Amino acid sequence: MTEKLKEVSSVSTTNDYAALITLNVPSPIGKLLFFLKEENTNAVLYKIQGAMDEDFTYHADLKGETTLAKNGSAYETLSEPWLWVRVMHKAASAGNQGKTTCKISGGA
Repeated sequence: MTEKLKEVSSVSTTNDYAALITLNVPSPIGKLLFFLKEENTNAVLYKIQGAMDEDFTYHADLKGETTLAKNGSAYETLSEPWLWVRVMHKAASAGNQGKTTCKISGGA
């Protein structure tokens, strides 16, 4: 069964990467889907990270830097057993901030 796990709406970017959304992956969730939408302001860059601790001391970039166009949307899937995941975002062009919405769903 698939369920919505967490969401954030219209979060403004900065010129440097900042956490858009962070999730402690609940057990027995084995697959995640990240849906991202830029809220018709300016293009943004995002990446997805996985970690073994909530401070992301031991983390890996699971999805490298990717552009999300103005008013665009994208989705990414993940099936590795990470304890924590987060989506980072920033302005695609310094000084031209965008707004990102992200929803995460998951299932066994």
